[in-house]
Amino acid sequence: MVNSELFRKQVSEQLGRGPIRNLQALSGGDINAAYQIHFQEGPAAFLKFQEGAKLDFFQAEADGLNSLKEHSPLKVPEVLGLGEWEQNAYLLLEFLEPGFKSDEYELALGEGLAQMHLREQDFFGWHRPNYIGKLDQLNHQSEDWTDFYAEHRILYMVQKAFDAGYLETKDLKGSEAFVNAYPHLVPTEKPAFIHGDLWSGNAYCMAGGIPVLIDPAVYNGHREMDLAMMKLFGGFSVNVFQAYEESYPLERGWQERIPYHQLYPLLVHLNLFGTSYLNDCRSIWQKFL
Repeated sequence: MVNSELFRKQVSEQLGRGPIRNLQALSGGDINAAYQIHFQEGPAAFLKFQEGAKLDFFQAEADGLNSLKEHSPLKVPEVLGLGEWEQNAYLLLEFLEPGFKSDEYELALGEGLAQMHLREQDFFGWHRPNYIGKLDQLNHQSEDWTDFYAEHRILYMVQKAFDAGYLETKDLKGSEAFVNAYPHLVPTEKPAFIHGDLWSGNAYCMAGGIPVLIDPAVYNGHREMDLAMMKLFGGFSVNVFQAYEESYPLERGWQERIPYHQLYPLLVHLNLFGTSYLNDCRSIWQKFL
């Protein structure tokens, strides 16, 4: 579909870079097809294309990327444009060539993330709903983190998983017990602007050890959410966390709280990929029953 001459013409006119020489497919995530666009003249661009998607999906991502550029000292690709093609949607970004990870990369990533979290925000939530994976992410503004996390993160995803048949009534009781206990488990902190989906695939290294952040699910939240996501599937070295702590020390006991903040992405994965994530969710809330 992306090889349609009419689609290529639409993109080339949108970017004003002349005719497209070729589209090179890239390995990417589970949701979007990814391509590097080579033009006859000018720099390459990055194309994300999703069949059957609404334009709002990429409008939310563009908002997240632009907000990352505003709030973070780390490198973020520039949004070049977005649009619709037939019943599909696409996003055009600056293409940033990957390099090799180095000590400089790890230090810059930890420090940059800390600096991003240090910028105080006025509320928890965001100015618009967005997406995590293909799922709606609610972002109603709130003054209280524990209320926001309970209502718009945990219980919302639990109900979605229950309606899909992934959870049982006992799981509703378990998740309720968890959110009732949660305010007594987490330290009070100011709202921090967070990436929201910071697994290792959404941070990479450019040439020269420069960290790049991509694919955000941004909102103002508790900063331990980003760190817990970084720990969920691995891929970040101890040097990154040490650099973070040297710039913005974490409250005592943050490592013991990691599972509480991993519950949300685990519920997201339960809803997206099914019951292979069920036991991980249950292991977190069953201790509160």
